[in-house]
Amino acid sequence: MNNILKENEYNMIEASKFVIDKTINPAIELYNNSLNVKSVLSEEDLEEIKQIRDQSSASKVIITRFKKTGDLYLYLKKSIETSDGKTKNLMNKFNLTPYEDILDDFENKFKEEINDYSELNELVIGDVYTTYDFVFLAGLYRAQVPGILGVKDYNNETQAVIARGEFEKSNKKYKNEYLSDDKSKIKYYLISGRHKYNRFITQDNLDVYFFETIDSNKQEFIGVFELKSFNEENNYVILQEKKESSRFKEPKKVEPFPKKQYRNPFKISQKTSGGHSNIGQLKEASGLNAEKIVSEFLRSKNIDHKLKSAQSKTHRYDIEIKELVNIEVKNISKNKSFYLSDSQIYELKTNNTRLCLVDIQKENQFIYISKPYLETIELKKILCEHLELKKYALEKYKGRLRIDSIEIGIIDPKNSNRDLYQDFELVNSYSKEDVKKYLNK
Repeated sequence: MNNILKENEYNMIEASKFVIDKTINPAIELYNNSLNVKSVLSEEDLEEIKQIRDQSSASKVIITRFKKTGDLYLYLKKSIETSDGKTKNLMNKFNLTPYEDILDDFENKFKEEINDYSELNELVIGDVYTTYDFVFLAGLYRAQVPGILGVKDYNNETQAVIARGEFEKSNKKYKNEYLSDDKSKIKYYLISGRHKYNRFITQDNLDVYFFETIDSNKQEFIGVFELKSFNEENNYVILQEKKESSRFKEPKKVEPFPKKQYRNPFKISQKTSGGHSNIGQLKEASGLNAEKIVSEFLRSKNIDHKLKSAQSKTHRYDIEIKELVNIEVKNISKNKSFYLSDSQIYELKTNNTRLCLVDIQKENQFIYISKPYLETIELKKILCEHLELKKYALEKYKGRLRIDSIEIGIIDPKNSNRDLYQDFELVNSYSKEDVKKYLNK
């Protein structure tokens, strides 16, 4: 056990090291030191210090296993929210630092990474994941959990299922069966006792992200499945692999989108003799133009809103809409690409904004607004890859190289299925009710 823990400590992400150094290790060291001075401590103090040590050691096992800062951040917040305050008071009594006292520092130190969570669309078929990788997807922090768990979205609604099961081994016989050689069809036994989590599959018909348990602490991701039938008497289901998960279907293309002649989404603009200052001014003017176009559109629908960039040089989105999601406007006239800053990515991933694309050079000035972040396909993949690059740069160059804003090309010239268009809706013809309903999703 100690060797495993040391290996996990060696491979820890920076955020986990920060928490352990600030809160966990001092608590464990206090207990070890107290054993040498038992004579000057009361039995009550010794018992309380041991209680802190036991809780800290258990937490350390979990914290060393996080691979993404966002998952650790959620763990810290959940631990604080569900705490009755006793642990905090006890740690403060012995001059130790509880989670509550490091949260602000954690948010400031890792503000670029706290929205980097484990997500279902990052799973790779055939890859092996740990038990903690599995449970973290469901927002849980213990290894002893049922084989079926719900995965919730930002609205705390269950959006999908993760499930795992063992199959026949050389010396053991399990009831679960692959009904086809390519593992595309599974006979899978549910949690015994008519467990409430079974209903995610049998009643809600949610996508099932299925893992095969291949060893202790090892689960291989098999793929995304859907319910074909349910044998209630014997408590098993037949699952069929989804060729196209409902979350990853490509929507019908809208005709007004630009044609495929845009081969290079990052065409380099000509520099002026004075550098990029003139280009920057033109971009700013184009951006304001695009915002005015969207503002006029909203006004024509009698939707109350404010242009934030007209009020302040520092803003996290361009248009604020009362009681609805806000809008970040991007002009896409030139290179068929747009930029996102870190703060804009944060607002997008936390469902506080939607992206709006406008081509101000088009006569009809088509307006496209993105779907909710969790419903996007290509946009979400790109941002996940961007966060991985940021993490790599941070780990390799220790702060000497930073990756901040990102330029995103709308068209992938090699693969039309990866165009960003599928993540947006053309809203020009929407009624007021349609617009409000879409922005309220």
